Amino acid sequence: MLRNYIKITLRTIKRHKTYSFINVAGLAIGMACCILIVNYIVYESSYDRFHENSDRIYYAQNSVFDVFTFPMIIGNPTTALIVPHSVVLTESYAKKYFGEEDPLGKILRLDNREDYKVTGVIRDIPGNTHFPINMLLSFESFYV
Repeated sequence: MLRNYIKITLRTIKRHKTYSFINVAGLAIGMACCILIVNYIVYESSYDRFHENSDRIYYAQNSVFDVFTFPMIIGNPTTALIVPHSVVLTESYAKKYFGEEDPLGKILRLDNREDYKVTGVIRDIPGNTHFPINMLLSFESFYV
């Protein structure tokens, strides 16, 4: 029975080539659009899911490393931003400014005005985040 259905389908496709092409092309375009839309929705809904408690993150008050789980490569997350004029860099910015040297304790001059001491390095943040950061400056620096 399935064999007969396949024969009839192939004969119909041969007999009505234009109509069959339009149907198959429409089906292919529809499926491609559906796949693209699903991929877009999955990407958009995955924003900031790399944080450990991403379902409970709303407002940040005292310490950014208590709220967000940025993976620290070098340094101590509890003391990294306590001292004024301290900075935590991402992995790519540490390589950009210091190459393969250990950046911990080095001085980084920002805007040719202020010097900041590197107190930590975090892993690069994925592209699907609301906080595309390259460096975190100590909030205490703005009170001094």
